Amino acid sequence: MMSKKKFLIDNLKCGCKEFVFNKICQTCNLRIINNILCFENYNYQDLEKDDKKIKSNFTSWKRYNFQKVKDELKSKEQLKILDIGSGRHFIENIFNELKKNDIFRLDIANRGYVDIIADLQKDNYFNNCFDAIMCLNVLEHVYSFREFFKNMSRLVKKKGILMLSVPYSSGLHYLPHDYFRISHYALKNLLHENNFEIRTLEAFYQQNINKI
Repeated sequence: MMSKKKFLIDNLKCGCKEFVFNKICQTCNLRIINNILCFENYNYQDLEKDDKKIKSNFTSWKRYNFQKVKDELKSKEQLKILDIGSGRHFIENIFNELKKNDIFRLDIANRGYVDIIADLQKDNYFNNCFDAIMCLNVLEHVYSFREFFKNMSRLVKKKGILMLSVPYSSGLHYLPHDYFRISHYALKNLLHENNFEIRTLEAFYQQNINKI
């Protein structure tokens, strides 16, 4: 079975297939730290030590979103799935049937448990090599969300799946990096602008919506 690192290197957008430890790619700023493909200016000492427990309990919104992802993927095997901004909730540890797939984790922060450290506001870094992408309650934390969305769309295969959620009525969180509340109308436009075919789109709002 191909290792995660080899799969990622083989699908690098910049084409630097042969990569040497402790070297930095002059094209894409890639350096490899502890088998993590890092495109940000971190080094080994910057990595957050992985001394916090991976979480198996979750809030109601995460439970609902994870259930939706599980229902979509439970009958599939050998997919390459990218989890963007996963945090410490590993979905395959909650739903064992998803362990039949390879799940890659991407975050902009210097997490020690991810596979990729990258800022998708800058670039997509990889060719469209993932069968599915999870991006659950992340978009509100991205200031340049249009660039982020465009680059995210370039990571998934043409017939791939994007599973996306955003909060609308939640309070401020993960401060100071909480920038927007995006309606399902905006999401629909973003998806169409980036050539996604919408299969399902659910909207949940408070009952007292103002009508102008």
